[in-house]
Amino acid sequence: MTEASRKRFVTMAAGAGATAALAGALAACGDDGGTSTADGTGGRAPRITSADLDVLNFLLVIEYLEQALFLQALESEALEGHPLAGLVSEIAQTDEQHVAALGRAIQRGGGIPAARPATDLDEIISNGPDAILSTAASLKNVVVAAYLGQISKLESTQALVLVLSTHTVEARHAAALNRGIGRAFEEGDQLEGSIPDGALAAPLESEPALELVQSLVEGGQP
Repeated sequence: MTEASRKRFVTMAAGAGATAALAGALAACGDDGGTSTADGTGGRAPRITSADLDVLNFLLVIEYLEQALFLQALESEALEGHPLAGLVSEIAQTDEQHVAALGRAIQRGGGIPAARPATDLDEIISNGPDAILSTAASLKNVVVAAYLGQISKLESTQALVLVLSTHTVEARHAAALNRGIGRAFEEGDQLEGSIPDGALAAPLESEPALELVQSLVEGGQP
């Protein structure tokens, strides 16, 4: 086999594997009836469980809080003309889809989506673009760590696929925002900077994650 043909084979094999994995994931999470195939579940529950509902509702509250910051920043026009205004708008739209997806999953699992908490973001917004974007970047870092902290608690394939796919996008948001405001690598703190400290990200459990999110939303990030 020549080098060129070997590369073509590797590319084709990788593509086939990715296609198969995607098909399995879609089959696991796309069925509104809550059913999945018996094969390939890795011992996970075929349907969303009560434990999954707790996790999904926690993540829904986290999404509500971060969405509130982005939406109010856009509605106030505090970022009008700022180079990152377009990015913030895209993130707000994506977060809205995250909220909708989590809500649908909770309802399909027989649960009731958590109520949207009240927020007071006037102080952050009034402090201008730097305060808004700095808070947003730190908030995204906390959200990413919070998602990671919930993955091991999930019992069904449906919930796992949803949370993993959302976590991936949240991580990209975090990287884009941190780089956009000029943050570089900051050793020793996974919640600041565009590059985490170490090869493996550290998760945040529910209570400390929610406390951090609430403190950022209430007090902002100087």
